[in-house]
Amino acid sequence: MYQIFYHKASSTHLFLACLIGFVYCSVASATSADFIVLLSPQALTIYNQYEQPLSATEKSQLSPCVPMQIMQTDVTLGDQITRAMQCNFEQKTVYVLKNEQGEIINGKGNVQILKACGLIEDTVEIVKDGAVLFSQQYPIASSSGRLKKGEILTVLFRSGKTFAVRLDRDRTAMRYGWCPANAQSAWRKTRTESVVDTTIAPLVRDELNAPIERANNLYKKFFSEFNHATGMQKSVPVWRPITNGAGLRWTLNAPYDHTGELNESTGRLVEEMRDVLIGKPFSAVYENGELTVKPKRN
Repeated sequence: MYQIFYHKASSTHLFLACLIGFVYCSVASATSADFIVLLSPQALTIYNQYEQPLSATEKSQLSPCVPMQIMQTDVTLGDQITRAMQCNFEQKTVYVLKNEQGEIINGKGNVQILKACGLIEDTVEIVKDGAVLFSQQYPIASSSGRLKKGEILTVLFRSGKTFAVRLDRDRTAMRYGWCPANAQSAWRKTRTESVVDTTIAPLVRDELNAPIERANNLYKKFFSEFNHATGMQKSVPVWRPITNGAGLRWTLNAPYDHTGELNESTGRLVEEMRDVLIGKPFSAVYENGELTVKPKRN
């Protein structure tokens, strides 16, 4: 964590320079990440991206031993009291709450941390009937079932000799599981052909919204610390969504929509969105304080 020792007159631009670097080190693509495995999600206190408790229905959709990527191990929520672990699940922010001592509430025996997991995100098809062990328990149970030929999986990451996977046929039920490392000899990568459509699919919308949400969270955190350290009352930058037909549009709040203070960080945000849109009939552009994703022109 940085400390601020400079005068107020020059503090704003120095702070923004530090912020730009930190934000995009945090959201940039990586080859490994830490994960928390919720062995028993029902026993835990989990909040959504709006810092509200998951409903009973939402919680029931979390299968046992579901993995979530750890974004920050210890954060304080908006009430400035509640502590939590910030995670990314299905491209959305989720908070696993902690007690005052910084321990996950009811975490003993109900969670497991996996360090430096290799990120994969490959879609694969099972090519050998019954050759792939699929377990919804972690570590993998010897009584696990086996997958049929033709099943489609998304391989999320690898931890040691185990793959974390999701059964794509059960995406709505969030059915996650685990396969042994030798399973890769019984599957092959698949390619999904692009469909020319001017409607942005829900999953792509989530992928585009995720970096916006992460940037907003970091802006909130760091500008709060900046104001506390300097005694200033600088407003927090926020990207706000605007309904825009088949496309997506966000605008920065004033004065950042016209001062140009965040042009560099916004440029990197646009680049990240363009990476998401590779192979899709959409483009991402930024101008006049607005970031827009819209269909490409023929």
